[in-house]
Amino acid sequence: MDAIHGGLQQPILQEIGTAKAIDLSALNIKSVIVHRVPSCNASTSPECSNQPLALDTQAIAALQARITEAVGRTSNCVEMGITDSSESSTASQIANILSQKTIPTFVSVSSSLAYRLHQVQNLPTIPGGIMLAVQGRTGISQDEFVALIKAEVHDGFSFMNPTNIEFLSNLFLTQQQRLYKIGFFVRKEAIHPPSPDNFNVYVYDHNITKSGTDGAAKYFYLSFLGCAPIMNAKQLTEKFYNTTKDFITNVASFSPEKKVDLFNALHVYLKTDQSALINPEEFSGRYFPTPEIRDQYSSLLETINFPSTAIPKDITGIARRLRLRSIKFNSGVKITFPSSSDANKNRDMVEIEKYDVNSNMSYLRVQGEVSEQK
Repeated sequence: MDAIHGGLQQPILQEIGTAKAIDLSALNIKSVIVHRVPSCNASTSPECSNQPLALDTQAIAALQARITEAVGRTSNCVEMGITDSSESSTASQIANILSQKTIPTFVSVSSSLAYRLHQVQNLPTIPGGIMLAVQGRTGISQDEFVALIKAEVHDGFSFMNPTNIEFLSNLFLTQQQRLYKIGFFVRKEAIHPPSPDNFNVYVYDHNITKSGTDGAAKYFYLSFLGCAPIMNAKQLTEKFYNTTKDFITNVASFSPEKKVDLFNALHVYLKTDQSALINPEEFSGRYFPTPEIRDQYSSLLETINFPSTAIPKDITGIARRLRLRSIKFNSGVKITFPSSSDANKNRDMVEIEKYDVNSNMSYLRVQGEVSEQK
C-alpha cells in the first residue's frame, strides 16, 4: 500500500518526565495488517492475515486520528523504557521490520507478535481482541515508527435511515470506544541495522492516569511490549530520598548520633547543595564511612534498578519533608525542628552530642535560646 499523508494538525506531544516529544502533526502510514488474537486457552489460537490491508483514504484518516488522539493525550500516554531487548523480544522483532522493509517480513513478524500477545493474554480477566501492526513515519521529523494496537471488539448499530438500522458486530477502534492499547515505537537514529535499544516507546492505555501507571495492563506493556515506566526527575528524587533514608535507618553499625548526622547530610545534599544533579555514588563516597557500607548501598540501588548514573534533581515532591526534621526517642519524646536555618545553613539546628547507655540518656545541643514554653 502506498504511503498516505494525513492532514491532521494536532499539537505535538509534550514531554512526559524525560520523554522526547514526538511530532504527530501528520502521520504517514505506510502499511497496516490486522490479526485476531483471542484470550489464551487450550482451544484457541490467533487468526493471522497473510497480507496488509488495502485501506482507502477515509479509513487511513480515521486510523491516524485514533493514534494521534491516544498517543497525543498526555494523561493516558507515557514514555516507557525497553526492559527486554533479547533476540525474541518485541523490540527486536520491530527492529527486523524496519531493517528488512519488505511485505513478507512485515506479515511474518507481525504474525509472530500476534502469537506473543496471545500467550500473555492468559488470565480469564483479559479479553481477546484485534491486534493491528502499523508502520510508517511521524510528522515533520519523519522518524520511522511501528505501532502495535490491541483493540477490544464490541457490537453496535449503523443508522441507514429513520426506518432502517443495521446491527453490526465485531466493531473496534470506533471514535467513542477507549478500550484499546497502543505501543508506539519510534526509531531514534537511522543506524543500520536498527537496534532493539534504538527506540523511544510511548504506551497508551485508558487506565493510565496523570498520577501514575498503576492501572495500566502489565500484560500488555511489560509481558508483550517488554517495557516498563520511566520515572521522571521528581519521582527519581523521591525514590533516592526514601531509599537512602531507609538504608541509613537499617544499618545496625550506625550509632543514633551517626544516623542523625547522615540524615542531616541527606537533607543538605538535596536541599542546599547547588548541583542540579543527584549522584548516588558521590553521596555514598562523601558520607558513608567504609567501603563495605558503600558496597551495601550500591547493591541496594542495583537491586531496585535505580540508575547508576547521575539523575536530574527535582525536590518538589519532598519539599515539605526537607523543611522539617524530627527525632523520636524510645521514651516517646519527639522533637521537630527546621532542617537548617537561612542564616547558617551549614550548621545543624539540633545535634546529639552523645548517648549514655548506662543512664539511657541522650544529650542534645540545640541552636538558639528558649523563646517560648507551652
